[in-house]
Amino acid sequence: MADFADEKDFKEAHETPAEIDFSGKGQKISFATTDGKEALAYLVPATEKREDNKYLFVIHEWYGLNDFIKRESERLAEAMPDVSVIALDLYDGKVASTREKASEYMQAVQNERAQAIIAGAMGQVGSGAKIATIGWCFGGGWSLRSNLKAAGRIRYEARRRWCSTLRHADRPVVFGASDCGQASTPADRWRPRCIVRPRT
Repeated sequence: MADFADEKDFKEAHETPAEIDFSGKGQKISFATTDGKEALAYLVPATEKREDNKYLFVIHEWYGLNDFIKRESERLAEAMPDVSVIALDLYDGKVASTREKASEYMQAVQNERAQAIIAGAMGQVGSGAKIATIGWCFGGGWSLRSNLKAAGRIRYEARRRWCSTLRHADRPVVFGASDCGQASTPADRWRPRCIVRPRT
């Protein structure tokens, strides 16, 4: 997934993140991962808790779990008050403010570690939870890969070259309004282009 992180066109497709004034209602949490370590995340609990135990995993784009991702998580939680939103940190606390650092962090991600973080989050919410995922670009790819194991719908904001992975999907995949959704795309502008449904 990091094989194009150093490509000029890919880098230039990402705007440098602007500073935002963010003060959210969520909280930083940590949880055990399946590789014997711990991971970090940003949790916005459901305000209308129901018996169906719904969760949305948000997976950041290549700049990391920054204030923009946290703010978008808050917006999603506000729009879905019966869903607990958890923004996962696949960079283990590192946040980039430049394209160069983002490229470095993205290339440094080990598949085994990222998978352990996602599996740990699934274990944290419990086997009975209903899980959906959403992600931007880098996070879109991991949203897809994580949801191949989870019982939910995938929001896919990622590069078209990853689409071959879809042949393994066994649940609906929702394609977003952009090929590589970046930090300049607010949650209230997301619109599905199409839904790919599994063969039955």
